[in-house]
Amino acid sequence: MALHTYDSYVEFKGTLKDIEDKLDKRFIKCHRSFIVNRDKVLRIDKKQRILFMEDGSRCLISMLLINKIIDNMTDNKNAI
Repeated sequence: MALHTYDSYVEFKGTLKDIEDKLDKRFIKCHRSFIVNRDKVLRIDKKQRILFMEDGSRCLISMLLINKIIDNMTDNKNAI
């Protein structure tokens, strides 16, 4: 398991489910291998199923989760 932040990279033992259960609503599971902070997402390419993050990184989005992610991001933007 690995955690990426703006200025660090940490490896640790555990499962994604363990981590997901401890996070607040800012974080969303977008793929079986990825959880992202939705506040750090710049844009979504729905056709290629990719999230573009503020730090320049990219993250895959599951076919099954793409619509849920888009709805979640839209709800987040309307709340601001």
